[in-house]
Amino acid sequence: MNPVLFLRQSLLHLCFPAHCQSCGCALLPQSRAPMPRNLCQDCLGNLCRQAQQPRFLVEGLEGRALLWYEDEAARLVRLIKEGGHSGLLRCLAAQWANFPLDGEAHFLLVPVPTHAHRRRERGGDPVEDLCALWSKAWKLKWRRLLRRRAGRHQRGLGAGERRRNLDGQYVLRGHIRLQDMPPLVLVDDVMTTGATLQLCRQVLESAGGQVVGALTLACAPNPLLRLEALDSLDMEEMKD
Repeated sequence: MNPVLFLRQSLLHLCFPAHCQSCGCALLPQSRAPMPRNLCQDCLGNLCRQAQQPRFLVEGLEGRALLWYEDEAARLVRLIKEGGHSGLLRCLAAQWANFPLDGEAHFLLVPVPTHAHRRRERGGDPVEDLCALWSKAWKLKWRRLLRRRAGRHQRGLGAGERRRNLDGQYVLRGHIRLQDMPPLVLVDDVMTTGATLQLCRQVLESAGGQVVGALTLACAPNPLLRLEALDSLDMEEMKD
């Protein structure tokens, strides 16, 4: 950390001490500066380890999430989505030290694109930052293959409304040949209904790409998309 910034944070910590809202321990200036939150490293790590790393299935496409999008985890992910919390994003991304999907192929990470005006509002794109962090950790490449046209925001829409709203919003970035590219893995911040992932997958596969999975920071607790729930349902059907 920059010495001047560290001194400033130390003085702020001395005057306005912060404590972890989970265990009550004091948050050190080093952890407060890059991560504007109220959890210490240990509690954040415990949160991730206890989150069960949900698996989901979107029309045959298997995905993994680091957290369920609820309670404290949802609050942390919303901070990242709002922008300006790069330290928190780095801390969460580091919870996956190894590539979480099955297979040993040399995958290519593809970020789900964000509205241009949203990127300007946030001062960047956390999904692209997430791709950069994971590609470095897993020694994989990432590439912007998609762009998003302007359209209505998704907040508050149901599954069918989301799909209709997003129809035509995702397109390829120019003339890109996908036939010779490695298997593609979509990356997004939150998976809610699966509409965004499915539409991005359709665009990439219609251009010759092979989408084999999806990774997100968080997954909404949608019982229709939980892979464990689907597995249990199959077992019950077999018993009948």
